Amino acid sequence: VINQQQIAMKESQRQEAEQEYMKEKSQVQELVDKIAREDQQEQQARWEKQQETKVALRNFMIEQKAKQEAMDREEREEFARIEKYAADKRAQEERLAQEKEEREKEKR
Repeated sequence: VINQQQIAMKESQRQEAEQEYMKEKSQVQELVDKIAREDQQEQQARWEKQQETKVALRNFMIEQKAKQEAMDREEREEFARIEKYAADKRAQEERLAQEKEEREKEKR
């Protein structure tokens, strides 16, 4: 009778220990899963931030290129205006010189 009680008690303790082990194992797995989810979320957030930074940098480069092209175009236009003014001024001076020369010829 004592052996049966001891066996039953040992079996009960074994089952209780197994249940405690399964409970702890489950808790550990939940913690591992939670950490894995957090790691995944952090990795996703880092990736999204990198993508945002790449897009911002790409947009900045496009804007800078457009600004540089606009400045270059303005410089070319300004240079063309200066050249036209200088050419017009030379033509005017040549015309005035020619008119003056013709007047002096007529006086002679």
